[in-house]
Amino acid sequence: RTINGVPITQTIADGGALEDMDSTMETWSYESLCFYVDKDGIESMTYSNPYTIGKIKTENLNLLSFSEVMKIYEKMMVVTNYNIDRIVLGYARIYEPSTDAHTGILIPVWDFFGSMTSESEYNGETESNTSKDPNESFLTINAVDGSIIDRNLGY
Repeated sequence: RTINGVPITQTIADGGALEDMDSTMETWSYESLCFYVDKDGIESMTYSNPYTIGKIKTENLNLLSFSEVMKIYEKMMVVTNYNIDRIVLGYARIYEPSTDAHTGILIPVWDFFGSMTSESEYNGETESNTSKDPNESFLTINAVDGSIIDRNLGY
């Protein structure tokens, strides 16, 4: 989905996760459209949590410069086992589940995609594993104020 030509960035995160297992907050997962295809074609389709796009709250926002965003990235991504190969400017939906679990806003964000390498040791031998999902955002930065968005939580 795009808003005024700018895409809502797709990630593997469902949004709407709980901060902890004792939480009683109502949560709201991201909008998703999934097609299930088998050898005969489309088997089924699901459309979950559809958004209703309302009014623009703020027009002509000043976004952080890319160099400012990269400074935030360098502070946040101190772990060196990430290999970022794609940076995307798009929208992300955020909300405040403690206030309203049914209304949110779309904000401009920078998402950092790539792969992650981890090492494990077993019987004295070290094994290296690399995981790469093209839709896994390792870091999401609010393009207006530089705050970090947790894609799993949705805020």
